[in-house]
Amino acid sequence: MYDDPKHIRDHVVKVRLNEVEMRLLAALAEFNRVHLIATFARSLVIEQMTEQQKQGVIHDGLAPDSAPRTGRSGGA
Repeated sequence: MYDDPKHIRDHVVKVRLNEVEMRLLAALAEFNRVHLIATFARSLVIEQMTEQQKQGVIHDGLAPDSAPRTGRSGGA
């Protein structure tokens, strides 16, 4: 189905928002005519990662001078 299996989105990230944050996210998604809030949230995450990479804050997926983090609060 996919030419490159790396493009399959099978990693899940859960984010907990309070009521006000959720209403804001839903309103922004609606304003931008995105029907699924999760799709809009994903686009915000990708946009922020791209911006930080351009600024040199992250390189190759990691913050400068850091190692990959694991566990509940970390990355992979």
